[in-house]
Amino acid sequence: MNTTAASHEFLRLGLWGVLTQGFFAGVGFTMALLLMSGIRERLDTLLMPKSFKGVPAAFICTGIMALAFMGFTGIIQGLQANFSG
Repeated sequence: MNTTAASHEFLRLGLWGVLTQGFFAGVGFTMALLLMSGIRERLDTLLMPKSFKGVPAAFICTGIMALAFMGFTGIIQGLQANFSG
């Protein structure tokens, strides 16, 4: 990790900003793990070709989830552009 970039981020956000960002990063990671475990449980009960069971199905679902989460980035940037003037 680049410690110079981390120290600049700390100076920009302050102590409470960095702590809040770290806390919500953990919350987001926990949500992603819970979503993935729920999807994997449902995948175990589906009828699908043997070549897609297990890890390949998990990779496909992870890729789709990544695309969905990247969509949130566009929404947030659009809202910031609209409300900042």
